[in-house]
Amino acid sequence: MPQRILVVDDETAIADLVEVYLQGEGFTVHKFHNAADALASVNAAPPDLAILDVMLPDLDGFPLCRRIREQHLFPILMLTARGEDLDKITGLTLGMNFWNALVIGVLGLPGFGLLLLVHWVL
Repeated sequence: MPQRILVVDDETAIADLVEVYLQGEGFTVHKFHNAADALASVNAAPPDLAILDVMLPDLDGFPLCRRIREQHLFPILMLTARGEDLDKITGLTLGMNFWNALVIGVLGLPGFGLLLLVHWVL
């Protein structure tokens, strides 16, 4: 059975690109554009890995990470354009496992950095 990856990003083009990369590697992708739908999916069937954006329309990615961590232990990767050290520290204290800067991870090296990290985690 393919491993399930949750992708949460409000930017459709980025979420679609991440989905294409991951499906190309044989992963099953559950893609959402807001935190509420993502939380419902996690509670119904927890994934093997979550990839979260920080800036979401209904709930910031940091509280989303915290809410997931309250009940689940699967790895969480933050994939975001934000790269300040304080953001990384905040994510780590809330239960995030990895941080990947969007420009390098998805657009800079055609997804290679993201895929390498996903394979390493899983």
